[in-house]
Amino acid sequence: MTEPTEIRAPVDAHPLLGMLPERERDRLASGAARLSFHPGQAICREGAASSSFFLLVDGRARVTRTRPNGSQEQVASLERTALFGLVGVMDGQRRSTTIAALTPCVCLSFPRGVLAVTDGDRALRLREILAAAMNEQLRVENLRLTGLVGDRAAAEVTLSGGWRLPAIEQGDA
Repeated sequence: MTEPTEIRAPVDAHPLLGMLPERERDRLASGAARLSFHPGQAICREGAASSSFFLLVDGRARVTRTRPNGSQEQVASLERTALFGLVGVMDGQRRSTTIAALTPCVCLSFPRGVLAVTDGDRALRLREILAAAMNEQLRVENLRLTGLVGDRAAAEVTLSGGWRLPAIEQGDA
């Protein structure tokens, strides 16, 4: 079955998803839904169940999370071709951030079920692609945290999971 161009074309053109074999791209596209969002509208919300991951086809979005004091912290912004919502889909945990449209956005939504393939090689290849996308997100977060530590020269920053980032003196950054 041929998928509509507005779903299949972004999958084929994506720098990571486009590396998948055609059969796997067919499978991804067949399960995807095309969604549109207005500026300010949430694409996914912190604390919600992680039932799908997304590809930002068009527009820009912001990533925020709630601080312990209840205020919102912007941690990143997303541009066209960004894959997001991957961590919760991979580990089954709830969303750790809210993604909201900054401009009119078009996304493809892929259900968690696309990861439940029985063919070991296909499952590994798709997870490898998604791991590469998560690695990019981790690099962005590491850069953000490094900046945070640099801005708090005398403070020590403790992260969840027991990791601790040492304070960086102004000349060390």
